[in-house]
Amino acid sequence: MKLPYNIFAAYYDTITRSAQDERNKMILSIAKNEGVNSICDFGCGTGLLMKLFKKNNLNTFGCDLSDKMIEIAKINTLIQDDRILSVEDMTTYKPPQLVDIATCNYDSINYLLNEKLWKKYFLNVYSILNDNGQFIFDFVTLYDIRKCWPGYKQYHENEHWALLRIAEYDRSNDIGIEWFNWHIYQDGVWIQDTEKHQHASLEKETVRDLLLSAGFASVDMTDADSGAEIFDNETTRIEVRAYKKG
Repeated sequence: MKLPYNIFAAYYDTITRSAQDERNKMILSIAKNEGVNSICDFGCGTGLLMKLFKKNNLNTFGCDLSDKMIEIAKINTLIQDDRILSVEDMTTYKPPQLVDIATCNYDSINYLLNEKLWKKYFLNVYSILNDNGQFIFDFVTLYDIRKCWPGYKQYHENEHWALLRIAEYDRSNDIGIEWFNWHIYQDGVWIQDTEKHQHASLEKETVRDLLLSAGFASVDMTDADSGAEIFDNETTRIEVRAYKKG
């Protein structure tokens, strides 16, 4: 069994590119409308958001815990400086300068498996933002993990690989587990392997309280899929914008 993203990194953009492009354009639009000059993307994956910011002459920094993701990100962004694009934990990474926007996209924060780590991460984000900076992220909800994950399956394939994703809920630890079951055609042979991805979440009120206690002046939350009001027994993903005042 492989670590998360050891295999998925090579196919990540193929599977998720359309969703990435839509979200990345939204974040770039916010940056342009609000006149910001720099971004730090925590859990930057293959670096496509960083590439977009760099293309628009904005300073960009990022980290990811997966060395495989960072290898691809360095190719996509043409950034080789390990201070700017780093294999590092999001709870500890600090870019070489303060930034105007920090992001954490595609539920990456849910890989932090307890409240203590979320708190540590929020404190770290606050410390690397300029005055009047903002933190944009999304997270899957406890409702999603507890009620929607059990039994959920998703299948992707092409002529060279196939991926079956199977989700479950670990009630004893209150976490979601997603098994990535791979079949990859390599050197004339189909190879099987598995990755285990674990997600944890918090109540939205707890997330808000942790952000405010970290120093953020205000926090806006909406349903990430509809942009509308959050319903505890319906919303599966929450969009958050937290603001640091000068």
